[in-house]
Amino acid sequence: MRHQRILIIGCSGSGKSYFSRELHKVTQLPLVHLDQLYWKKGWEKRGKALFLKDLQSHLQQSSWIIDGNFDSTLPLRMQYADLVICLDVPRIQSLQGVTTRWFKHFGRTRVDMAVGCPEKIDMEFLQFVWTYQEKIRPHILQQLRESSVDTIIFKSRKSAKAWLKNLT
Repeated sequence: MRHQRILIIGCSGSGKSYFSRELHKVTQLPLVHLDQLYWKKGWEKRGKALFLKDLQSHLQQSSWIIDGNFDSTLPLRMQYADLVICLDVPRIQSLQGVTTRWFKHFGRTRVDMAVGCPEKIDMEFLQFVWTYQEKIRPHILQQLRESSVDTIIFKSRKSAKAWLKNLT
């Protein structure tokens, strides 16, 4: 693969972390999960300045895969990326992903999450996922259209998995 700085974006539950781990296995590019940079133990926010400092440190590396939402940092991340992969799956798939993840990891911390942040789900988070298509997605798609960065948009997890399979 010729790309060395790859962003994986999409709604919570769309499969970003799974996709990024699988892409990492194929490419061996360093993998960074934004949730690990943003959260401290007990779901405490690290603070914007520290988060941005740590993010900037990773962005300046010669190669990486970075997965996560944090749409406020998308313009910054896109300045460094040479490929953006957007998992633009239907809302119901994202909701299924969130609930499946919750059942699978209930009471435990996922590998893509900060230490001490056990899996949780609440109405605020479910509302974020439910309204993502209307509130956040249009802004992200606009940024992708206006960017010169190579972009791949997958409309289903199945098409994303097929693309990964073709890399091997």
